[in-house]
Amino acid sequence: MNDEDKKLIDHATAVTSPATPGPWLWWTSCSYRRLSSVPSGADGDVLHGVVHRHDNHPDVHCSEADRSFIAESRMLVPGLIDLALRESGRADAAEQKLAQAKTLIERLITPTVKSIDIGPGGMNCIFEGAEMARIIAGSFWDLLTKNQADNYVEMTFASPDKPLKKIVVTVRKAWGQTPDEMRRRAEKERDEALAENEALLVELAQLKANR
Repeated sequence: MNDEDKKLIDHATAVTSPATPGPWLWWTSCSYRRLSSVPSGADGDVLHGVVHRHDNHPDVHCSEADRSFIAESRMLVPGLIDLALRESGRADAAEQKLAQAKTLIERLITPTVKSIDIGPGGMNCIFEGAEMARIIAGSFWDLLTKNQADNYVEMTFASPDKPLKKIVVTVRKAWGQTPDEMRRRAEKERDEALAENEALLVELAQLKANR
């Protein structure tokens, strides 16, 4: 909702709040018309005709708040109708997007097989991209849990047509370490141990020299 729509609603609220409570009904008994409030039950309490005593001039009795409400309603009602239609359009568009999102989620959850090829080497299933990603993610997690891996597992993939062309996929827990990180940590600990050992050897040589 934009600022103009908010101003329209604020103005409508300001005009409506002080007016006589509704609904209002036209009463026509006794051959003259007057506008009455249903909650109050009073005859013509919103608007009724009068005649001034001092000059017999005809007029109407209507509070300032009700007069303002009646006058403003001519433009407020069309404006509020337009606002309602626009908000309804936005709601329809939101429902359409929600339906599209629901369909997408269902496609991610429910496997969609595009093709199945069974041959001597096994069975190849081709899934839609998003579904394939979900299946691979689930398979990787199963590998980590079933193998009770502390940090990672590795999988080697090779094409049946090109067995020498292989790739290795490392699946690591978010809080685990990759093989490279573990190697660098081991090398660091090794270098620190060698340095400490070298320092001890130097200290031992100095002790022997001072005897």
